[in-house]
Amino acid sequence: MVTGAAYGRVVDSTHNVLESLPDQRVELLVRQFSGGLSREEFRRLELLNQRLTKLHPPVTNDEYVQLEKIVDLTEKAQKNNAAIRRRLNLD
Repeated sequence: MVTGAAYGRVVDSTHNVLESLPDQRVELLVRQFSGGLSREEFRRLELLNQRLTKLHPPVTNDEYVQLEKIVDLTEKAQKNNAAIRRRLNLD
């Protein structure tokens, strides 16, 4: 498990990748629609599409709703846990 400063580096690294890949993809798409791509550029575009989908898969509205419900349930459980810990003098 990654924790502490190492976790921050992993998150920063992933964030940087997620920011740079769309920019690279847009640049290739512009070239594709303004005059075409070489085979190498076309393959690179395909690879960027695959990486982006893997790193940041499309999420539907229903999935967002489910995630919000999970967050709400988790927050309620954390509050209940804190209340129990206070009652039992575990804090």
